[in-house]
Amino acid sequence: MQQWLVIGANSALAQAVLSRVKAAGHDYRGLSRNPPDDPNLARWQADETSLQAACAQWQAEGYQPTHVLICLGQLHNAELQPEKRLEDLHASALESLLYSNAALPALCLKHLLPLLKRSAAQVAICSARVGSIGDNHLGGWYAYRASKAALNMLVQTAAVEYARRAPDVRLMLFHPGTMDSPLSKPFQANVPAGKLFSAEFVADCLAQRYNELAQHEAGQAWFVDWQGQTVPW
Repeated sequence: MQQWLVIGANSALAQAVLSRVKAAGHDYRGLSRNPPDDPNLARWQADETSLQAACAQWQAEGYQPTHVLICLGQLHNAELQPEKRLEDLHASALESLLYSNAALPALCLKHLLPLLKRSAAQVAICSARVGSIGDNHLGGWYAYRASKAALNMLVQTAAVEYARRAPDVRLMLFHPGTMDSPLSKPFQANVPAGKLFSAEFVADCLAQRYNELAQHEAGQAWFVDWQGQTVPW
């Protein structure tokens, strides 16, 4: 039986993944800012203190995850929209998105290490193609791009350390494509036909990527899209 750990459990993708997990009869734990009425999902404040407490509790329980999904991120809110030009860029947006999109997932890897060091867990962190420096031909979205590029560097650096301290763990940065979710809602009018994916479809794709992740070497995070195509750094 698989044992899942989902951080950011209230996101559209995480909910679709958990539906698959429950249907298959697997065990699971998770963190969410607004958890449903589920004893396996705990509330957290998107901060390091509650994250550390949850990880310590799972370790005390002897919970041994085989699959981890870190599904954290922010693109916009009432005060924050993606920048179209340099004049739109503000330090507050950079600080907010770097915390949500890069710092929090990296802190998850920090506090999960004691839980995973003797496991062969497969760990997926939600990233985005717009964080690819090599694939940036359109510009714009400064803070979001920078935060996802920072996430990619943090995860790759963690992969190097995990290879020494948790050598059987594998790390994946997963680009889900444009998924029908609150994050993409304001931008869906510009999505080409057939390129707006349901969360259920993306969860199926992610399951395939998990199956392939074990084939990858330790010390090298796999930056991959929903189709299984490697994304350039």
